[in-house]
Amino acid sequence: MTAFGPVAAQDEDFIRWDGADDLPVNPLECPTGDAAAEDATDEAADEAEVEVKEYDGGEAIGAPDRAGQPITIVDVPKLIGIGYFNATALGIQQAAEELGNVTAITDGPTEANIDDQITVIENYITQGVDGILFAANDPVAISPVLTAAW
Repeated sequence: MTAFGPVAAQDEDFIRWDGADDLPVNPLECPTGDAAAEDATDEAADEAEVEVKEYDGGEAIGAPDRAGQPITIVDVPKLIGIGYFNATALGIQQAAEELGNVTAITDGPTEANIDDQITVIENYITQGVDGILFAANDPVAISPVLTAAW
C-alpha cells in the first residue's frame, strides 16, 4: 500500500533530484538586457552555419518496392473493446484507406492476456501478413514470436 501526503519542508539540496547524472535539472536562467542580445546574436550565427537537410519521409534503406502492391497488416492491441485501442484501430483503418493498397485488420484478446496475444500473432504469421503492429502485454514474453515472424 502506498500513502501520499504533504512533504515536510526540507533542506533544498536534500530534496533536489539531480537525475543521478550530475546534470542540472532546473531551467537555466534567461539572460536579460545586453546579455540577451548577445546570446541571440550568437545563436543566429550558429544557425546560419548549419545546413538543414530536407525531410526525406523516413524511408527504410533497402526496403522492397511495394508501391501499388497489396499489403496486409494486422494490429494486435493489448486488448480489444476499449476506447484507446478503438481509436488507434480507427486511425489505422483510415490510413489504410488513404494508401489504397493496404488491408488493415485489428484483432486481439478481449482480456489483457499475453498468451492470448501470442496466439493471435502466431495465427496471423501463419496466414502470411506483411506487417504486425502490436502493443505488448508483456514485452519479454512476446519477443520469441516476433523474432519468429522475422
